[in-house]
Amino acid sequence: MISHPYSRQLDNLDLIEHFLSVVLKFENSNDTSLLNRIKSSEAELKNYDETSFTLYSTTHRHRKYLNHHERWILRNQIVNELIELKREVSDEDID
Repeated sequence: MISHPYSRQLDNLDLIEHFLSVVLKFENSNDTSLLNRIKSSEAELKNYDETSFTLYSTTHRHRKYLNHHERWILRNQIVNELIELKREVSDEDID
């Protein structure tokens, strides 16, 4: 079995619902359609082709960030957020 590459495993409905309701305080955390979409997406990530990272390939890029200029704007935003925003010790502490 392939090990899970991410820090929070979201590959079953209980874990996903807990994350949405407790951590994110998302009101519709029991929306079955949403839960199943997240579960399906998580399963796809486990089989992600590492040669098609979004840095070099547009295959999995959000359509809004296809071009080079928009990607740099997004990168700058991410870097600024990583520097400026406080990271909680535990995801459970996110407000």
